[in-house]
Amino acid sequence: MFSHILLAEKVWITRLRGFDSSRLPIWSEVDIEVCAELVMQNKESFTTFLTNLSHTDLDKLIFYTNSKGEEFKNPVRDIRNLAFGPPEFVKATGNRNKYVCVS
Repeated sequence: MFSHILLAEKVWITRLRGFDSSRLPIWSEVDIEVCAELVMQNKESFTTFLTNLSHTDLDKLIFYTNSKGEEFKNPVRDIRNLAFGPPEFVKATGNRNKYVCVS
């Protein structure tokens, strides 16, 4: 299950960066070494993305296709809230720069 969470994070990061995520695996079983590498890659990718995110970027729509071929669009703000919690949570917990798994 842990690998699924990490792979799903990678999918969301890929979508936020504007790339196609429809062929990325989300249910692959991977060993603990691969999980450790995914943790570091996801943390770095999320940190870079959030560091470069402007207030106006929050309303930008992200268009993506899931692994079943269904098309969706969501604002960056909604995806960010899914990954890190709403701004009130970030402010109350000081969680702005801490790594959180997307579930």
